[in-house]
Order: sequence, then structure tokens, then C-alpha cells
Amino acid sequence: MTRTVELRRARPEDSDILLQWANDPETRRQSFRTDPIALEEHRRWFAEKIREPHVLFLIGMDQDTAVGTLRFEPDGDAALVNITIDPFRRGRGYGSDLLRAGVRFAVEQDYARRFRALVKATNVHSMKCFFNAGFSKVGEQFVAGIPVVVLSHGPATD
Repeated sequence: MTRTVELRRARPEDSDILLQWANDPETRRQSFRTDPIALEEHRRWFAEKIREPHVLFLIGMDQDTAVGTLRFEPDGDAALVNITIDPFRRGRGYGSDLLRAGVRFAVEQDYARRFRALVKATNVHSMKCFFNAGFSKVGEQFVAGIPVVVLSHGPATD
């Protein structure tokens, strides 16, 4: 199946659907913080993120339907990648499509050339998504005591 995931910047009206996706039980289980996110906390966080000039916050669209979100934030010499897929669209390739489109967009916008992601070592579906989008495993570490796999995409540094 060939499809093109289109990207647009996140807007204030995206807040509620992104909270629904974030509070999905599987999303919470695979997150570093597993407790549900309160509405007001999310709204404050979201409003701050979409206003921050150094954050690239994108929504993936399949025709006129939001299928996921992709957020890039500066992380040393790379951009740290965060992705969430609509729970009803998981397993359909949207994650890899969204990552490929987002990396391409970030490079075209001169936002970043190198990308890094931290994925729980037990989250094999997310790792597969990143691998399918051209990311490579570059290491392992712990985040808040949780084993994670460090993934990277882009040119190596000298």
C-alpha cells in the first residue's frame, strides 16, 4: 500500500486528541512516565511546546485525518525525536511513514541533520518503526532506571 503522510504544524485545537492518544493504556505503558496525564497538566505542557521556537511539533495527516504526532527538540548535536501514533492506526506503517516524512521535513527546514531517539528496550514495535525509517541502534542506557535503546539517524559526526 502506497500512501503519503502529510505534515502540518501542531495547533491549539490538536490538544485534546493528543491527550487521548497519550493516555491510551499501551502508550502509557511504553512511556517513561506510566501514570495517566491530567487534562490541565497536558494543556499547559502542550501550549508551551507549540509556542517554543526551538521545538518542531508536527501532526501527521492521512488525507484529512490525524494519524500521529512527531516532536523534535534540540539534544546536543541532534534533535531528540518523540512520536505517538493514533492507537486505532497502530500496526499499519504510519509510524515509519511519519518518521521518514518528519526527518525529511526537519532537514529541509534546516532544523536538524542528525536525529536521536530513546526507546524502552521492551518496546519492540517502536524500535521496528524506527529501524524501518532508517534509524540505527547506537547504544543502550538507563533513563530513570529504565533500560532504553538509543537510536540515531543522519550523518556521523567527525
